[in-house]
Amino acid sequence: MQFLSSARENRRVPVLVGNGRLATFLGPSGYHDAGEEGSHHLQEIVLAGRRGPGPQFPLVSFGRVTRALLVDAEESEPLEREQTLDVHAANVLSRLTHDKVLESTRTLVLHHRNTLIWDTRITNTSDAEVGVVLHLRYRLEEQEGVHFRFLEPDNGSATIPYEHGSNAGCVYLLATDALIHPEDDGYTITVSQNLRPGQALRVRLALTFSDRFEYSEPFRWEERAAAVARHEAEWHGFWDRSELITNDLTVDALRLMSLYTIACQATPWSIPPVLCREPWHGGAFHDELYPVLALLGSGHHEIAERPPYFRLACLPRAQLRAAGRGALYPWNSTEDGEERDPVGPWYTERHHLGAIAASAWFYFTYQKDIDVLADFYPMLKALAEYVAKEVLTKDERGRWVTRACTDFDESAPATECGPFTLAASAFVLSRAAEAAARLHLDVDRASHWEMLARELQANFPVDVSSRRYAMPEGVPDHVACLGYIAPFFVDDGSPYARNTCKILYEKLRTDSGFRPGDSAVFEGSAWMWTAGHLAMCFATLGEGDLAWDTLRHGANSVAQFESPCEHIRADGSVAVPWFTTGCGAWLAGLHWMFARTDDNGDHLLDAVPESLSDFSFRGLRLSRGVSASARVEGGKLTFLSLSSPIRQAFSFEIPVRFAEGTCLSQMGRVFDLETHWRVQLDLLEGPNDLVSPA
Repeated sequence: MQFLSSARENRRVPVLVGNGRLATFLGPSGYHDAGEEGSHHLQEIVLAGRRGPGPQFPLVSFGRVTRALLVDAEESEPLEREQTLDVHAANVLSRLTHDKVLESTRTLVLHHRNTLIWDTRITNTSDAEVGVVLHLRYRLEEQEGVHFRFLEPDNGSATIPYEHGSNAGCVYLLATDALIHPEDDGYTITVSQNLRPGQALRVRLALTFSDRFEYSEPFRWEERAAAVARHEAEWHGFWDRSELITNDLTVDALRLMSLYTIACQATPWSIPPVLCREPWHGGAFHDELYPVLALLGSGHHEIAERPPYFRLACLPRAQLRAAGRGALYPWNSTEDGEERDPVGPWYTERHHLGAIAASAWFYFTYQKDIDVLADFYPMLKALAEYVAKEVLTKDERGRWVTRACTDFDESAPATECGPFTLAASAFVLSRAAEAAARLHLDVDRASHWEMLARELQANFPVDVSSRRYAMPEGVPDHVACLGYIAPFFVDDGSPYARNTCKILYEKLRTDSGFRPGDSAVFEGSAWMWTAGHLAMCFATLGEGDLAWDTLRHGANSVAQFESPCEHIRADGSVAVPWFTTGCGAWLAGLHWMFARTDDNGDHLLDAVPESLSDFSFRGLRLSRGVSASARVEGGKLTFLSLSSPIRQAFSFEIPVRFAEGTCLSQMGRVFDLETHWRVQLDLLEGPNDLVSPA
């Protein structure tokens, strides 16, 4: 599918290309446009995990490629500009219309290797001969602890050896039919030609990055066709994993754009909010949970497993930070498990420990593999120990509560009983206890953890008059109250849960989406994360109409190209483009309407509103490796198939309104739960068609 720069053009952002290891954001020319308002800091090349020295471990910048076009010896500025992002082929086509020439550039990062390619054509569109000169400038800035050496060009190529810390590598530059001139900080690539009417000039540039993290041979132009074919085939494999067609064009397009956003920035370690230097230098936050949930639902388990296994690898360092009292992970983590954020209120936040545990737990929930749980148990145990010893305290009435710390709303002061921290703590304790029971380990400790979790749940602050979960006294209202429902599932159905969701849905709605809370800093803003969080909760509660409306309204908080961002400010400007957290939550909420796995089992079509009468999906994941495909026409289930990797027993719940009138009752054992059927059956390896067209 193609996304145009004309979409949401008033919310301008650079366009993303990446493969999770190498990423960059491009200006309207398809290169890095130095003068582009508000986004120049994003327009540079980064490699995940390559960091400089110092307590904030900055990502290394691998430079920018800028361009300047001269037509008849005068610098030419475009009269019109347009870009097309093709997410299925993962490339960007940029077209600049000048007075006498048309400039078009296709840019992509190869999926299978760290090579960035530009292919530019300049065509004479006038009636007379014109002289064209194109200057491309690859510049690498000075950075502390990073050393680049610029070797002499040789036959259309140049090599830049570099070192930073214990890493060493090379940047290989390759250009066609161009002069390469060395500069003190990089190279200038120049191509010039007098063009007859209709004649075109072409220049191709490739940058390949090779180092101790990932070795790559220098790129060769004769390999280009095969390399691009492999790139497109691998992206095709990514998209072929699952499909969802709601027939709402905005929703269906945003699902594709969200998956593209996550895939381009999912590093070998984790999924940062955004893979660039500013604002967070590609660090790993609790935010990783939301794209993990999105990827689990869409069947991309090989990517979803990275964050929890990365956290497991960093467990020894987290235990060291906790001084032997469990495990304390950093707020903003490097790939080595070091804290990289400057001093701030986030230093006291502890709800991120629940998100780290949740990534591991939900990965296990989808896999249902006891060996996976055994892998994660040391981490779950250490997190539970830290929560029990360092996060909990007793209040003046002797009740277990959480200590004063910064909760989900960083604009509010540190507080006891912050709802997101309470929910996260109860989740960590209860799931660690369940893991211990399943693995027959630590019986006494598990009993203590379970007792603490139950007492915490009895002490959640509530507003009895409105029968909803409440913020601590004096703290502005916030979606932190939703943490009890999702993502921590300590209350997934009570009247208090339902009322809290509905009250916040009404209170936090803005013209362009939903704001996170009542603090003045959120006034007039719209956050996709909030919309996604609300939708996750409504889907969990089976409130399909509200989940669907929330997702559709939340889609208004996108930026140019219909791309996700952290939020839209009150003045309409974009904060943090291409934000994986918000679109991850939004995707999870969307997937959960149709297929969801939790501690209670597998759920199909559980939160589909009656207004959504025609839709289909393929490959949405349930547990045990099972994927579901379905089609509903005129509100009737006309096709349902479960594909299983092995022959196995399986069960799921489905609303009665979809199950009645089908042959599901003949496929296995059915338990009538009034509003739902629970269907138990034996699956064969491969597709199992349960409902087929008459």
